[in-house]
Amino acid sequence: MLIRNLIIGFSLLQLVSLQEYDSQDCYQCSIQPCGCKLFKCSQGPIYPEGVEDLSRGFTGCQALSQPFVNAVIIQKLQGTCLCPYVNVDKNCKPIGDKRIMIGSGFDLTMSSSDILDKLKPFQGIKENPIKFIQESKSLELTLNEVQTFDLVLMGSEVLNMGKYYNSNYFNAPSIYGKLNPQKPNFEELTRGIRTLFYSFQRQYGSPSNYQRLWNYALRANYSQIMKELEREAEHSNRKHIEAQILKYCLEKCSESNAANIMFVIDGSWSIKIENYNTQKQFMVNLLESMKIEKDQQEAALVLFSNQVELKSDFSGDKVSLINTVRLMHYPNSDTQTDLALVESAKIFKGQIQKRPNVINLLFILTDGQPSVPINQQSIDNLKELNIKTFAIGIGPDIKNETLAYLSGDNATDYSRVYQVSQFDKLKQLLNSINQLACSTPTEIDFQINNLTNIVLDDTGAQYFVLLQKYVYLRIDLSKYIVQSNTSGDSSNQNAQSQLQNNENEVELYYSFTEELPNQFVNDGKGKRVGDSVEAVIVNNATNKTFFAVKQTKEMKSQAKLHVQPLVFDHCSVNCVSCLNENICKTCSEGFVLLNDKCVKPSINDNPYIGPILAGVVSVVSLGGYFTFGRTAAVSQIQSNSDQHEKND
Repeated sequence: MLIRNLIIGFSLLQLVSLQEYDSQDCYQCSIQPCGCKLFKCSQGPIYPEGVEDLSRGFTGCQALSQPFVNAVIIQKLQGTCLCPYVNVDKNCKPIGDKRIMIGSGFDLTMSSSDILDKLKPFQGIKENPIKFIQESKSLELTLNEVQTFDLVLMGSEVLNMGKYYNSNYFNAPSIYGKLNPQKPNFEELTRGIRTLFYSFQRQYGSPSNYQRLWNYALRANYSQIMKELEREAEHSNRKHIEAQILKYCLEKCSESNAANIMFVIDGSWSIKIENYNTQKQFMVNLLESMKIEKDQQEAALVLFSNQVELKSDFSGDKVSLINTVRLMHYPNSDTQTDLALVESAKIFKGQIQKRPNVINLLFILTDGQPSVPINQQSIDNLKELNIKTFAIGIGPDIKNETLAYLSGDNATDYSRVYQVSQFDKLKQLLNSINQLACSTPTEIDFQINNLTNIVLDDTGAQYFVLLQKYVYLRIDLSKYIVQSNTSGDSSNQNAQSQLQNNENEVELYYSFTEELPNQFVNDGKGKRVGDSVEAVIVNNATNKTFFAVKQTKEMKSQAKLHVQPLVFDHCSVNCVSCLNENICKTCSEGFVLLNDKCVKPSINDNPYIGPILAGVVSVVSLGGYFTFGRTAAVSQIQSNSDQHEKND
């Protein structure tokens, strides 16, 4: 009876304790604990200003070097809370461990000598952390105080997470299966992926609180992580951003990606001479930061006012381009923006004919005050040429809505609008050209050109997109042109020979849905056939096929990329798809591909029978040398033969 009364009493106490909190307050605190009524904080989380658009990852996210994570991105995702708080559910029950948090999700249960004295009372696990905060003296730090210790402690937290990852802590093989032997070490992950994993850590604490995502990470199962993030992104902007970081930062892309880049510069009277000079200095800084090189990133300069002047056609001569900018005069007349767009499209069209399979970027520097209205057709002409436009505001009276109209996918799209006067934005723009050129798939249309020269290096992958569904890709490795610091023909031949003899030096991956496929996220990969890497792509899922080409050897070289359409009629007998009736690429079931023909397999072509026959021959041969085993061996073979006859 006594025990029964104690149980009833304890249950009543629990009900009372749950009723201490208003249900609406609990719900609000479950959505955002920082700044909610439970935790006596005068404001919610603070987010850093001027952070770049994260829709394509962030600048430097594909780097493999330190720092391991981008602290500003973590603060952007998590927010910074100036007061202690606890993550709770809609019933005000602490989620996971009973942890008190502060800053950008720093866990105060962890002991550290670097922590501020005023925070030490909140350290350690509390039996009732919510009540502890409510009964404690109100504490609200300054933003500077929080950020200082947050950044100091972030380093040790990231290192600990790296140790957990490399040592496969919190692994659950009974649920998620075997580990992936190709899983890269923590140090080999890009900064974007390390930042993503640390974002999980800041949200949930220990990997034990996000076991599913953590175990997918231990297995390098990034496709499954993407699915999880995209599913949650329907009701969480943070998950949407994390999905974009995963998509664009998973692997480093090549710095050798080619691009046509045009700068269209406003020299009208509304700019004013002092801003015109600022614009010129901006252009010099921009050109100096770029990787301009012949046959890679080539730039053109167009100056406009009441008329349009081509100051420099597309060139890979950085010094000449910079000198041209420095010597540009100030026209000081009307703002004929529409005419500038029309002439720019004409110049671009000629360059695209010379270099059809490269990325095309246009940067227009203007105050957004045209003398005559801009014709929509002028903007559409650029889009039809697959030119991505950026607008950079310059001058005292910038019309941002015009800049958005010039550059965006629609009139309210400000994602490619920048201001010269904003230093942070300027730095982002300086990096965005290489980032965009790097991670934007280059469109290839084999109806225009089915043979493309590509430059490969060990800095990362190059990305392409095909608008055709059924294609045959071949990367010709037989005529590699080595561009590394080698001297003499013998060195080049040696490097070429090494490359051809190693099947893993050049890799090709393709996907029907992901823009940037790689070894972990793909729908298929190329295979080595003689002196080439080949892939037969049959895409019945989407209207586009994305593929990546990657070289792992530390050298810079050129290769030829052949793209040909697959056909499904006019093929030879028993051939499913082919380039023509004489060149088959895939065969009907029961046939094998041999020298571009589909033939019935011989017994030696069978991967299971061949080794068995070889073993039998070896055993019989051994019997001739070792007479003591001959009778038993022959007897066993005869026994097996009899058994097969019975089975037949």
